[in-house]
Amino acid sequence: MLGCMKRIICLLLLVSILVNSIDIVYADEGTTEWYELQIVEQDTYFEPVYLNNNARSRYISAIITRIADLGDGEVAMRADVQCYEDMLNITTIYYLQKVIDGMWETVGSITVSTDYTYSTSKTVLATGVTPGTYRAKTSTKVIHPSGQFELANGYSGAIDIE
Repeated sequence: MLGCMKRIICLLLLVSILVNSIDIVYADEGTTEWYELQIVEQDTYFEPVYLNNNARSRYISAIITRIADLGDGEVAMRADVQCYEDMLNITTIYYLQKVIDGMWETVGSITVSTDYTYSTSKTVLATGVTPGTYRAKTSTKVIHPSGQFELANGYSGAIDIE
């Protein structure tokens, strides 16, 4: 009976840690700038990359997040996610972030989901982007066939749009 109670307490602590580690991003209420992001079906903006395995995680072996200035107020963001084995679901939220008053603020987001795969690579596009400093942030959640999940974030470098 005591062993069962220890397991329950450990499970509750684990769930508490996981819930507190989720990185929730809200648009700043003072931000009037917001861009609609669109999924690009045929990506011609980014070169393919080789994803190295990352031994620090259980299911996700690599996440690479990139951003590119396409000119004329267009910005492309790409996330390449690879897992060690097939997942029930891989969901990635793409955040376009801009430096506003010295802090990174989210000015656009979109969610992309893929089922029954071990990797996914998607590109999203923002149009009408105004001058400033931008970066891409991605938050990925993978669900293993056992029902367990893993969360990870990725960030691009910053780019200046003029």
